[in-house]
Amino acid sequence: MANIYMDIYFWRWVRWMNFDNFADKMKTVNGTFGDVGGCNEWAAFFSTYTLLIIALLNKFKRKSINISLKILAIANIIVLLFTFSRGGYAALIAGITYLLIKARKYAYILLLLALPLCYTVVLPEAVVERIQMSFEKNDLGVAADQDIESRVFMWKEAVSMIKKAPVFGHGLLSFRYSHWRNPHNQHLNIFVQGGLIGYLFFIWLFIASFRDSNHLAQTGKNEFSRSFGVGMCAMTVSLFIGNLFGDRWSYYVLTGYYWILNGIVLVLINQSASSTSESESLTL
Repeated sequence: MANIYMDIYFWRWVRWMNFDNFADKMKTVNGTFGDVGGCNEWAAFFSTYTLLIIALLNKFKRKSINISLKILAIANIIVLLFTFSRGGYAALIAGITYLLIKARKYAYILLLLALPLCYTVVLPEAVVERIQMSFEKNDLGVAADQDIESRVFMWKEAVSMIKKAPVFGHGLLSFRYSHWRNPHNQHLNIFVQGGLIGYLFFIWLFIASFRDSNHLAQTGKNEFSRSFGVGMCAMTVSLFIGNLFGDRWSYYVLTGYYWILNGIVLVLINQSASSTSESESLTL
């Protein structure tokens, strides 16, 4: 229900906008994630949690639930498109690619790979303009989009700081204190703060989450549990990619549900192990 409300709220906020052409004012959506950023955070949320909905499609006995999930997934993707977040697009595509590989639907992967060739035809004009801005350069040969130019600058600054303290880093919030903002890349941000040691712990969290989810996907006691595991794996892939374009890790409004869902993964694994041990004892 909360997801449905978020979709409705988003459209109430942007319904007055003209989507014939892109404008920076289109990225100023307040509300759920207004205090932690805006459109990029909306995109991070939908690009991550929509993947679990997709993974659970047609896994319920009641048709009404399956239909509702399909409508919700479509609504979420439409909202994601109009957040104009290129990082959100990349994160969703990465997660969907994983789901297609797990489902062995290689024909759909080919269609996904063909998207760069035909996106100007199938996507709204404002979205097309936003994507094309990523590749435009001015007369000086640098990115014409100020967002990209500023992020590339901050990434270079982060790399420079990493070189000065590559093992232990500079400490908590060091990049923010020196530049008054984060580097719009949580991987670099963690590396700056904690060095290689801290970054390895950061990567370990992704690996551990993916490992547990993949274990559930392989050993779940029913189709729902296995699909839940696959969806969580896709979410982890999406979250990993999304953090390349900003901080999608520190805000509990974004990742709080992710850790709750990870807890559900562990519960389902224990249930599967218990049912397996019970069946073995009955066999003996």
